[in-house]
Amino acid sequence: LDRPWFSPGGENIYASFILRPSLPPSTASRMVLLTAVAAAEALMETTGLLATLKWPNDILVDGKKIAGILLEMSVEMDAIDYMIVGLGINVNSPVERFPRDSRKKITSVLMETGKTSSRVHLLVRFLELFEERYDALAISGFEPVIARWKTLTDIVGKQATIRTLNGSCQGVITDMDHDGFLIIRDNDGSETRLFSGDITII
Repeated sequence: LDRPWFSPGGENIYASFILRPSLPPSTASRMVLLTAVAAAEALMETTGLLATLKWPNDILVDGKKIAGILLEMSVEMDAIDYMIVGLGINVNSPVERFPRDSRKKITSVLMETGKTSSRVHLLVRFLELFEERYDALAISGFEPVIARWKTLTDIVGKQATIRTLNGSCQGVITDMDHDGFLIIRDNDGSETRLFSGDITII
């Protein structure tokens, strides 16, 4: 969506890791949900902050973005060859480090707590939680991840405009299905399933 990157060195977490899950490509977006859950839980455990999730790939604190996720993958036929999960968490950046036009929408652990935090400690805890949930997929599937994601979000039931690469739609967010698609109901009562997009809560 033509957005700039902002990533000052030495202050925050920017991590990418490679996975080779035994999943069909159609379910790949679920890995974003798993990553978001692990990142939110790690933030809450290590900093005491209350984190919420914004579909499809943002972690918020007090309504401001503190972390985001990107997913890339290589697909061969009907199987995932490999997947790269990228995670960025704002940890020790003060408010003056952010562009002026973004300061009302972005936050960091430092801005929320008033003190610097160990990036290593936070990253290690995230990786531990991610590994636990990733390994559990073979036993319990994605349902526990979806259920946990829903407990960490506050967007269900809200009126929103969702912008996608193909246009935009508006309505009430009613749910997220088992594949990670967002379900939105318009004024006529018809429902749309969305794979990705940018949400603006009205």
